[in-house]
Amino acid sequence: GTLIAGKQVDINAEALSGDGQLLSQGDMAVTLTEDFHHTGNTAANGNLTLKTTGNLLNDRQIKAGQALYLGARNLTNSAAGEISAGQTQIKVHDTLNNTGLIDGGLTHLTANTLNNTGTGRIYGDQLALQTGTLNNSAQDGKAAV
Repeated sequence: GTLIAGKQVDINAEALSGDGQLLSQGDMAVTLTEDFHHTGNTAANGNLTLKTTGNLLNDRQIKAGQALYLGARNLTNSAAGEISAGQTQIKVHDTLNNTGLIDGGLTHLTANTLNNTGTGRIYGDQLALQTGTLNNSAQDGKAAV
């Protein structure tokens, strides 16, 4: 299914599932308490906040026209995953695994361990990484950027 808001979307739930679309012409805030496997498209023309106390696995697009804030215990952005905004801020309590695209004019990533592997791309006009361990490594003959 598709959920479209003209101005604002606010979702507070234990869990969210499905491969539909969450769209807002304005801002969007999604707060979850369980793991979230994102297989649809989530986009806001304004600001987007998506946070869970569980793990987040992104297999599609999470995009914001302005600022994007993602928070999770662990985040896996798969090769098909795209996380992008004018300002992209990701705060992960434990491990961020990236084989997809993370992009923003300003990109700020915080994680205890950051694994950018193979097809992983992390871009930003301004890029800030705050991590205890950074692994930027090739996989299957492809080097991460």
